[in-house]
Amino acid sequence: MSNLSMQQIVGKGYATFWNFKGDEVIMEGSKSSKKSKTIALRWMKLLKQYPRACLLAMRAVGNTMRDSVWADLKWAAQKLHLDSEWEFTKSPLEATNKITSQKILFRGLDDWMKIASISLDNPDLVLCWSWFEEAFEMEDKDTYDKVRMSLRGELPEGYFNQSVASFNPWAEEHFIVKKITDKLTPNEQILAEKGKQELICTDEEEIEYEGKIIKMEVTQLLMITNYKLNEFLSMKDRARFEKLKKEDYE
Repeated sequence: MSNLSMQQIVGKGYATFWNFKGDEVIMEGSKSSKKSKTIALRWMKLLKQYPRACLLAMRAVGNTMRDSVWADLKWAAQKLHLDSEWEFTKSPLEATNKITSQKILFRGLDDWMKIASISLDNPDLVLCWSWFEEAFEMEDKDTYDKVRMSLRGELPEGYFNQSVASFNPWAEEHFIVKKITDKLTPNEQILAEKGKQELICTDEEEIEYEGKIIKMEVTQLLMITNYKLNEFLSMKDRARFEKLKKEDYE
């Protein structure tokens, strides 16, 4: 990896996300905004950088994982020349690092109770990161909150907990969309010019513990992106998006 140009592989536009180590990322993006591929590349780089860390990757329905997050993370390992270190299996659907024993666990949110009690069989490893892909598919905010709380416990020095939720927005009233729009108002001019809006903010979260309400601060990165961030698109692709933008903006 030391010989790779990360910018050549990843491209531009996601530097804030790439370097963010706060608690929660909510990323809303149009098709072909390269958000999923960028997220997958970043997870694989972080797993290399933090050899005791493990990742939990999720979608609302378990049987959609193989052709989405599993495929994206396997692709990212190949792009970063890490595929010799990782074994991606289809049964069970998971990935294991042959050197460090790190795990990428793939789970459907159709049974979140099993996720809430998830644990690793290697005491040297820590489950500190989670990825909710196509988070718009989730119907219940309570599921999202409780799964995020499953990332708990002491971490090795320098490690950090983080959840990333990525999605294509289809309804303004969905709870995951409102987590962005309650604080970051989409600006059509900025999005047209730059292809993104982003905001780092601190949110106060209340958690009940032993009959008491504990207040905690959660640092968030909120992002709205579109296809203009994807320099890997062809001119024909861009022309299609501009045509669609005029015909059906949403």
